[in-house]
Amino acid sequence: MSAPNKNYDPVEVTALSPGEIERALDEAQAAIGAARNLDELKAARLAHAGDRAPLTQARAEIGALPPEARADAGKRVGVAQGQVKAAIGRRQAELEKERDERVLIVDPATGSGAYPLAVVADTLERAPGAAQLLAQRMCLFEPLAGAARLARAHGLDVAECDVLATPMAIDAPIVVCLGNPPYRRARRTAAPPDFVAGGWVPGAPIGLATDAPVNS
Repeated sequence: MSAPNKNYDPVEVTALSPGEIERALDEAQAAIGAARNLDELKAARLAHAGDRAPLTQARAEIGALPPEARADAGKRVGVAQGQVKAAIGRRQAELEKERDERVLIVDPATGSGAYPLAVVADTLERAPGAAQLLAQRMCLFEPLAGAARLARAHGLDVAECDVLATPMAIDAPIVVCLGNPPYRRARRTAAPPDFVAGGWVPGAPIGLATDAPVNS
């Protein structure tokens, strides 16, 4: 068995040469910058930071080097991988911001704010820094003054109006409309003969009653 080559030069390994590392880094940064959406960014991440990425494969070559050659080679690859990771993080933040700016959340009957507050809580749990953008992308309406005051007391910006009687234009590529599912009202002591509690009522007319509603 021959002894380890003490004069082994890691530059001689193509995958670990400065030129190859720089080329792999340039290709990764170009692919990341060209990603137009999060799906394309995911593909770029797998191609340039995944298990089969050139830089990942180059790192696998380091173990075959003599101990005295590993530090420089490892540093060379590690710096490049760090730059790729940073580029992915920056592009992901940009794409998420662009995605979120395309969405407008509308609640035509906010009430005391239960649905919008649930959206806010869930969003801030996932993205704590999204509060300002979320506030800008919510259009909330409530015709009842008392309910609107309760919603505002929870920090929501609610317009007090009847949206069905108020002309308005909503300009957004994606509009998410919050609201209660269709239901019909009936007196608990005098429900219609065909009334069945617990089911969805598609397109059912809404009848007004003074007693508490029974939803179906």
